[in-house]
Amino acid sequence: MKRLSFLLITIFFIPFLLAAEVDLDEKIRENDISTYIKEGTRFIPLDDLARLLEARLSFGISEGRALLFYQNHTISLIAGCSDILVNGEIGKIEPPPQFIEGMFVVPLSCIKEVLSKLEVTTPKEEESVPSIEEAVGLSLRSPSIETAIVSSTASTSKKIIILDPGHGGRDPGAIGEYGLREKDVNLDIALRLNNLLKKRKELTVLMTRKDDRHLGSTSREDLDRRVKLANQKKADLFLSIHTNSARYNRWSADGFETYCPRSKSANYGSIDDIDITNESDLGVIIGDLNEGNVLEKSRRLASVIQGELSKRLLIPNRGVKEKNYFVLKYTEMPSALVEIGFICNRNMEANLRDPHVRQVIAETLYKAIIRYFQEG
Repeated sequence: MKRLSFLLITIFFIPFLLAAEVDLDEKIRENDISTYIKEGTRFIPLDDLARLLEARLSFGISEGRALLFYQNHTISLIAGCSDILVNGEIGKIEPPPQFIEGMFVVPLSCIKEVLSKLEVTTPKEEESVPSIEEAVGLSLRSPSIETAIVSSTASTSKKIIILDPGHGGRDPGAIGEYGLREKDVNLDIALRLNNLLKKRKELTVLMTRKDDRHLGSTSREDLDRRVKLANQKKADLFLSIHTNSARYNRWSADGFETYCPRSKSANYGSIDDIDITNESDLGVIIGDLNEGNVLEKSRRLASVIQGELSKRLLIPNRGVKEKNYFVLKYTEMPSALVEIGFICNRNMEANLRDPHVRQVIAETLYKAIIRYFQEG
């Protein structure tokens, strides 16, 4: 598995490495820290452990996960899961972290063993440590959206935008190792993006779904309804929001990408002639029935989205790709499908659980859409 990428910037110092030697038992006694015994195992609250280690903690009780930044190391923990990631390398911790009396706790003997194997960097001068945002692989520092872009287009007619959160209802989409469902991530980001876009008076924003539902009795009917909504409303832009997955190398698959159609068609073809999932590409190019420069606008839309995301996401840029997904080929307006990241990657799954991360992604997509319209 790939190591978790993060930035560590040092400033004019020569480090040396040594094994971490922390007498936690003595520190616990000195600081009168309360520990808990459960089924013969002694647990310590993670926030107390971070304070004793003078470590930093990114901690979300609602998500049941935590990132501990100790010296030059990143430790990732999930409540109820025996897997532990230390600098991206997977290991085991038994019994697993859990909640006791509402507190996220970790088994003391296990965490002591983990710490004893670490090497820490001791600088001779002050060191600039990675921010939490840098360490989880996302740039979360967000300028004001309203000041980050120029004012809206001078056109008096409203632009109609269709936001399409992929999957829903009985179709969960991809599912992460720890149970995060693609359909929920897609919907949450789309709702956040909708809230941003609808503040613009020159835009009308519609969504193919606003809750957890499947739009048809079959997958084909579900896709039909998404396309028909966009075509009936004569939308100016269609954006489908997804998170990616991989069949192989699931834990190491990484990066974001945006798709545009290879061709546009006014007529629905055979269901066997088109791509309707994120998993396969049949390689069939259906005859072009394109008018004007809709295809070129779709490519430009995808490029703008990919470009804006590349400024914010510190994960691999997989580029703009062409594929005849159903919702791209049969929508009559410029269209794109964005894959935010690989939910099967445990680090990315943990990031996508974070509401702050989802908000930043929504803000970035918002900026891309406004830029697309402003550039004509």
